[in-house]
Amino acid sequence: MATLFIGKAHDRMTNDGGVVYPIEVITLSLTFDHKVVNGGGAAAFLNEVKTQLGAFELPMQRGGQNAPPRVSSNG
Repeated sequence: MATLFIGKAHDRMTNDGGVVYPIEVITLSLTFDHKVVNGGGAAAFLNEVKTQLGAFELPMQRGGQNAPPRVSSNG
């Protein structure tokens, strides 16, 4: 039994070999019942979530550009 909390996306500055630039990050928190799940299994699950989110890409649109978000207007 576990609960995964996903925080709001925000920019954080990172330093890559002397080049500083913002990257978008989210905070992940996992709580779990130690009587049901051990810490190793919970850590492995959270690392897999991190890996899958890090590899996520938006579907490509014609012309090689990422598809823009869909916005609907009412009137």
